[in-house]
Amino acid sequence: MFDFLGQVFAHGLPRELLRHCVWLILLCAIFAPLEFLFAAKRRLAPRGAVFGDLGFYFISGFLPHWLLLAPLAIAAYASYHFVPRNLHVAASALPLPRTSIS
Repeated sequence: MFDFLGQVFAHGLPRELLRHCVWLILLCAIFAPLEFLFAAKRRLAPRGAVFGDLGFYFISGFLPHWLLLAPLAIAAYASYHFVPRNLHVAASALPLPRTSIS
């Protein structure tokens, strides 16, 4: 289990950070010109809470995943022990389906 957490930290976190950065750039590229063209109040300078907005954007993207990680891991571990051992053996003996990539 701890090896899995090491893999999450090694690969998942930088990928999620990159994904959030790409989405932020795309959203800014789309909505910044629209806000400039159709603004209710015209401003020459951006408002002062830009860093707070960026912090909220990244925190709201990462925090739900980390808050749900522990309860879901506990639920998966507990549900594994409620399933009979014979079912695990029977499921692992089933052949994997072959899929053709064309």
